[in-house]
Amino acid sequence: METKKPLAFIKLPTYGEAHDSILDANAKSRGVLLTLMLYCAKHPAGGIIHGMKGWSSAKYNREGLTPKDVKEDCPGLWHWQGEDLIVDAYPTEGEQKALETREKMADLGRRSGQARAKEEDGYEGEAQRITREGIVSIMAPFLSDVLTDTQIDSVAYDFLQEWLEGKWKGKETDWIEAARKFALRERSFL
Repeated sequence: METKKPLAFIKLPTYGEAHDSILDANAKSRGVLLTLMLYCAKHPAGGIIHGMKGWSSAKYNREGLTPKDVKEDCPGLWHWQGEDLIVDAYPTEGEQKALETREKMADLGRRSGQARAKEEDGYEGEAQRITREGIVSIMAPFLSDVLTDTQIDSVAYDFLQEWLEGKWKGKETDWIEAARKFALRERSFL
């Protein structure tokens, strides 16, 4: 099994069956679920914690849990399948999208911006390498007085998704100017 790097963040469901299960759970179960989701984001495997039944008490403690916390299934949130714990409410689609974005970003880093621009239908103007840190540095002056650093990072991630999906194609050729416009648009919603 390939070891994957931890995810910086992952979006949680705000509607649907998983969201309803989270709302219906008691506070302790929601806390356990959050801890399980954080573990899953640190160890991307589609919401499956492999071999958890065999964990030592020390391992549970390191992860902020006790064996008693997850001893029983919690319908809609998690359940046991053999030795593995399946986190039902974990947003696997969000994990997949984050991993795909990571792969796209790695690919962007492998090729120069100019060469890539010429390859992709003449879409020019990407001479500077796009990184989330770079996007945050462009957006921060516009948003730092109304958002926290974590929120700005999330806005940068949203912009990056739009940029990679080609939603700015034809509107902007320079990602820096597009990031500024995106930040100003987000600010207008606040």
